[in-house]
Amino acid sequence: MATPDRVSQSRGIKLSYFPCKRKLDKLGDKSIKALLAGKVTHVPSDFKPNSECEESCQCIRSLIIIMHGEEPWIRKNDTNVRAHWGERFLTENANKTEISDMLKKINFCSSCKLEVRACYLGSSPYLKKQLEQNTGCEVTLYEG
Repeated sequence: MATPDRVSQSRGIKLSYFPCKRKLDKLGDKSIKALLAGKVTHVPSDFKPNSECEESCQCIRSLIIIMHGEEPWIRKNDTNVRAHWGERFLTENANKTEISDMLKKINFCSSCKLEVRACYLGSSPYLKKQLEQNTGCEVTLYEG
């Protein structure tokens, strides 16, 4: 799978997103936004990190996504993981790549980092590999 053309990170930016299921009316959600995430997204279609980089930079050198993941389950010898992206559930396994597909067309710098802060997503043998292939970035996921 081809990755987008890369540029050096001299004008790259760092972004953080929080895919939130609801309005930021709960204390925990407000805390996450205030302390950790620069942007909030409620549905996959409003996640547009490239638009943050149109005038001020050439690429994204660091992207952090903070969301809820679900404990993996095994069906037909396949490890499935799911994440809440706002109002939607996204699944990743050998046949379904909804999570990694969300990050396919981001204009990352040639040297970049992607960190997905969500429980259990590191349990998938497929997700990290797909994210690395789709982004060309160093990827950090968490299992617990």
